[in-house]
Amino acid sequence: MNNWQLQNGEFALIRRQVMLFGVAVAMALGCIVAAWFYLDQAQLKQQQARQTLQQAQAEAEMMLQDRQDFERYAAAYRQLLAKGVIGEEDRLQWVEVLTNISNQYPQMKLKYRVDSQRPLDFVPDVPEGMRVFASRMQLSFMTAHEAQLLQVLARLDQEARGLHLLRQCEIRREKLEQQQQEWVAAPLQSQCLIEWVTLRQGAPAAAPPEGAAEGGVQ
Repeated sequence: MNNWQLQNGEFALIRRQVMLFGVAVAMALGCIVAAWFYLDQAQLKQQQARQTLQQAQAEAEMMLQDRQDFERYAAAYRQLLAKGVIGEEDRLQWVEVLTNISNQYPQMKLKYRVDSQRPLDFVPDVPEGMRVFASRMQLSFMTAHEAQLLQVLARLDQEARGLHLLRQCEIRREKLEQQQQEWVAAPLQSQCLIEWVTLRQGAPAAAPPEGAAEGGVQ
């Protein structure tokens, strides 16, 4: 059996080679550790880049969806804005429409009362930041027949700005007066309750004096 034990003085002959080999091994280990470190960093950056790309794709899809939603609802929004459903209620314009009807049909003896505006917070599915408000209007007038009553309500729907909801109408037959002798039948006295609804931000508009507006033609 060969004896590999170094004799005295023999290690000195290979000391330099052993040291160089140790340095080479240390450098190799350092390179391996550095390679693993850079590989881990590269994988981390790749993962971050993938997440950034996915986030950008999600934001792009959301922007595309928002644009499609805007294009889908923009026309309807403009129509509601022009109609007066969105924004401040236009009571003066309502009064103008009622005044025109009264002037055209003075025998109707049209009277109205508009109560102060109030919020309707129980309405579901209201867009964030928006609130629904309503003003109650009471109408009292006479008509020759039911069709004329429907004509008055139709004119409000066509000419008055805003969304009005007819809550109820009570109709009763009255006696003919002297200025109504040309009517073929006794007039109908109508008492109608209407809600004017608007959608907007903020608090309700300031109420008119005493919280209501009244008017009519005798």
